[in-house]
Amino acid sequence: MWRHGWLSLFLVVPALHAQRVEVKTPAGSVTITVEESSDRVSTRQIIREILERLEVLEEMLEDSPRSRHRARQLLREIRGLLALLPEDERVPIVIVPGEDEPRPRKGMAPEAFERLLQQLEDASFADDQLSLLKTAATHNTFTAHQAQRILEVFDFEEDRLKAAEILAPRIVDRENLHRLYEAFEFSDSREKLQEILEGN
Repeated sequence: MWRHGWLSLFLVVPALHAQRVEVKTPAGSVTITVEESSDRVSTRQIIREILERLEVLEEMLEDSPRSRHRARQLLREIRGLLALLPEDERVPIVIVPGEDEPRPRKGMAPEAFERLLQQLEDASFADDQLSLLKTAATHNTFTAHQAQRILEVFDFEEDRLKAAEILAPRIVDRENLHRLYEAFEFSDSREKLQEILEGN
């Protein structure tokens, strides 16, 4: 029986035959090879993955005699500890549906975005603009720059804040959210924008 109950692996993608999958361990995410479809992974596979990484680490050791000596000693200790593990136990895993690759971080295609922008500018009233934007946001994502340009279509900051509420959850480059502040002149509007962005 597996003696280290703390080791629980969470697959981010469905396990398939000989598939590379990302797993989450107490020490962080690691990519390993799962040889068969199952809700358990063999400790033999885990040990093999550890040994492969140890070999890479050994090749990357610095030339300094002292650091090489200490690193080699650690490698021997790790291999010794690995020898104590059961060789072919089955460790339970929880399969979490996911994607093989991260989602692309991009907004609307330029041509489609320009058409949307033109439609927003052609709308007669703010309510019509907001309804159109809400519909567009249901099926699209936006960059922060695109969101800023959309906000600037609205004449009043009150309406820009309503538009920001629609756009905020759909912005892909969260590190550029600061660009949205450029669409607001008044400090109280910027404070409200901050609350909207922090809530998404």
